[in-house]
Amino acid sequence: MIVEIGHWIWILPKSKISIPNNWPTKGGKWLIFDKRKNLEKLAHKIESYVESRQIHSAKYSLKEDSVMCVYCLDKDRAKVCKILSRFKTKEKIWKYNHQTVEDWSIGGRLWFKLVSGNVFDKKEAARQIQEILSKFKNKDERSNNVKKCKRNPR
Repeated sequence: MIVEIGHWIWILPKSKISIPNNWPTKGGKWLIFDKRKNLEKLAHKIESYVESRQIHSAKYSLKEDSVMCVYCLDKDRAKVCKILSRFKTKEKIWKYNHQTVEDWSIGGRLWFKLVSGNVFDKKEAARQIQEILSKFKNKDERSNNVKKCKRNPR
């Protein structure tokens, strides 16, 4: 099922999905950067893989120069990469979800880009930061989750 939610178009299975218990440390995504029209085509191609649970879920941005996030556990990332390669996807980058939280946290790589003015619309960046931080219930829980995660060597 393909559905628009907020600033994203999501590819989700029709039946309820759950987040695996090890998602905070093992969950991640393939990032695919392309024009929105190409990602729309890709969304329709991977929809059946999401429905059959070979891919957990995916989303892409509403912007013209867009990004698609294709979610899976790290143990499935090679399998999902192979699926995506069938559709001649352009450059793919693997990123753990905890890396995204670290990057947008104060002092993180994307935070530095934001405060130095090298990022898209600052209001949109601030909204995305708030969205990420709101997923944690309180400051202590946010600190504990970041401490538990180790940075992936680049």
